[in-house]
Amino acid sequence: MNDTNKDVYRRLQEHLNNMPVGFPATQSGVEIRVLKHLFTPEDAEVALHLKFQPEPLKKVYRRFKKSGITIKELEQKLDEMYLKGFINRGSRNIG
Repeated sequence: MNDTNKDVYRRLQEHLNNMPVGFPATQSGVEIRVLKHLFTPEDAEVALHLKFQPEPLKKVYRRFKKSGITIKELEQKLDEMYLKGFINRGSRNIG
């Protein structure tokens, strides 16, 4: 794992630790190994921009505009993460 990937996993650990359930750092670093096993670096980068509660795609996308990702690519990545069980979807209020 290169330094950039290591950094994204540490940032993800810190991000998750700020969530209600938490994901604390350990002396052994096992939390980073778990995240590396579960998340690709790209998944981890996306997860860093997600909040605890589900949000509309367009609201999440606003946090990604500078990254160069398109809304379609973000939607596809979020769908993949949902299918892997990494994130939940909220219900859509229609009319």
